[in-house]
Amino acid sequence: LTMLHVPDERHESYKDMRDRLPNLQLLEGKKNVKKQAALPSEWLDRQYPGATRQAYEELHLLGEVPEGLDEFGAFYEARRERLEEKIRRLLGYAAD
Repeated sequence: LTMLHVPDERHESYKDMRDRLPNLQLLEGKKNVKKQAALPSEWLDRQYPGATRQAYEELHLLGEVPEGLDEFGAFYEARRERLEEKIRRLLGYAAD
């Protein structure tokens, strides 16, 4: 995917977020290549139609996956918070 339709001032921050934990998901070979070739929302629609998508999003703490890249920053921050909360719970630490 290219940074098409993303304001220039967001390019560097999006590139930084791209390979950090809140945006990562472990997928095997071909499945990962196919995922990288589409916007996340489009990939989810194809891979997990209907209620299956909702279950997948809940399992992976995705929340609302944006249709385009313009909301990537908000998606990233919301998922980071959900992941942090789950990790804290699993480790027995209360949220600050």
